[in-house]
Amino acid sequence: MKLSFVNQFLQLIGVAFSGFAFSYVAGLYLSVGLDISDSFEVNFGLGISKYDLSINNEPENHIVTINIVALALIYWIDKRSKKLAEEKNFAEVSSIGMNE
Repeated sequence: MKLSFVNQFLQLIGVAFSGFAFSYVAGLYLSVGLDISDSFEVNFGLGISKYDLSINNEPENHIVTINIVALALIYWIDKRSKKLAEEKNFAEVSSIGMNE
């Protein structure tokens, strides 16, 4: 679960500023972005898997995107991890009297 959380966190935000760009998605993405390169624009994206790592390329771009699918999965992973920890604690407490 921890590695899944890290993987989704890497997919959460895409950026492009001053010639540097990073965007990574493994699987389905639905993104909302803000482009302030020339004017203020809101962009939406939908697709399957992408990777972009650029250095010293298109320095005029200033873009931030958020992957809604990754955000939802981070929320689900967090809830599931808490539930699993709670179930583990319950099982440990329940087994205290049974070991005798």
